[in-house]
Amino acid sequence: MVTSEVAIKIEFQTEWFNIVSSEANAESSDKPYYLIDGPNSVMILPITKDDEIVLVKQYRHSIDGYTLEFPAGFISDGEIPMKAAGRELLEETGYQYDDIKELGIGRVMLNRYIPQQYGFLALGAVKAPGQTIENGMEVVLVSLNEFKKMVISGEFNQMSAVGLWYKATKLYKF
Repeated sequence: MVTSEVAIKIEFQTEWFNIVSSEANAESSDKPYYLIDGPNSVMILPITKDDEIVLVKQYRHSIDGYTLEFPAGFISDGEIPMKAAGRELLEETGYQYDDIKELGIGRVMLNRYIPQQYGFLALGAVKAPGQTIENGMEVVLVSLNEFKKMVISGEFNQMSAVGLWYKATKLYKF
């Protein structure tokens, strides 16, 4: 969990995140400001040797339905973000990569979410022999052109992933 110079109080704690209150805006409001705190995370844009994007299809309770997403997950205590990216890619998709590029560090929701998210581009992604993936995950491969159409149509709507994809296309011209 990330700490701050501003006093925060844990209001609700779970295995994955905490709801904390902050008095940072005490001069503008007499109400506490609530934030989401938790571990930093990684998001990976994996592209295969055949120029396909490796997506994960999984059920999400927040929308009561299935989503298509880039592989992503929490960084373990003491883990280097790039190592976490490789681990999450392998766990969620069964793929490994030839080369990985760091795309930057950002935040999911600037107004409420404290942790940082590290973005990576994994090139030369290939299925690891004998690797099983996490329960409830399904790997979906789409061409670069098909992915662009999915973004434009709204079929792919993980907006932080869209930003990561856009940045990767500008930096690495694919």
